[in-house]
Amino acid sequence: MIVTKLKLGKNFCSKNFFTLLIIFFSFSLSADPLQKAVNNEFRDVKNTSRDIYRNPYETLSFFELEPSMTVVELSPGGGWYTEILASYLDNSGTLIAAHFDRNSSNNYLKKSRLNFEKKIGSEAIYNKIKIVDLTSKLSEPGSVDAVLTFRNLHNWLGPMMDKVFSNTFEFDKVCFDMHSRFFRRSRRFSAGVAGSETISIDENLNPTTKGTRFL
Repeated sequence: MIVTKLKLGKNFCSKNFFTLLIIFFSFSLSADPLQKAVNNEFRDVKNTSRDIYRNPYETLSFFELEPSMTVVELSPGGGWYTEILASYLDNSGTLIAAHFDRNSSNNYLKKSRLNFEKKIGSEAIYNKIKIVDLTSKLSEPGSVDAVLTFRNLHNWLGPMMDKVFSNTFEFDKVCFDMHSRFFRRSRRFSAGVAGSETISIDENLNPTTKGTRFL
């Protein structure tokens, strides 16, 4: 009988330990504002299904964003990352979405902008987002903590890249997700966070810059 009681006691302690462990990790995840933003209820199911491939939590963690930052997202497209950033910055931060020019002569670009505006107007979580033209003045100098863009550099090769980058030179931190056909997903380039020098891409499409963080 004594042996049986000891076995039961050990089993009971083990069950309690694993229960506490699960509670601890659940609390840790819920306390992480970035993880909470990635898991927010306003994200489109089609978008969340791509998380396993795009790794938004790891990407935004690499960019060292904070919930209180003022962030510019360049060319947000349909709002894949906007859904996460809007939630992450909702309480104490600011999100500026620099989309295609509203009065563009290109019907595709104009339609993309209108669809994005429609999405932004669909939920209260997006109410604080400020939408500006991609080629316009994005914000006042010194007012932005980070400038982000995702899967866009290969679309900007040529004169468009000069137009976009000319608007970011006054900001301290520029981050690019280089997940495109030109780069292996696992390759990372990091060049600090301070400075505002010209961003260039060499003939092998390896980014070289000071003051910019690449993924």
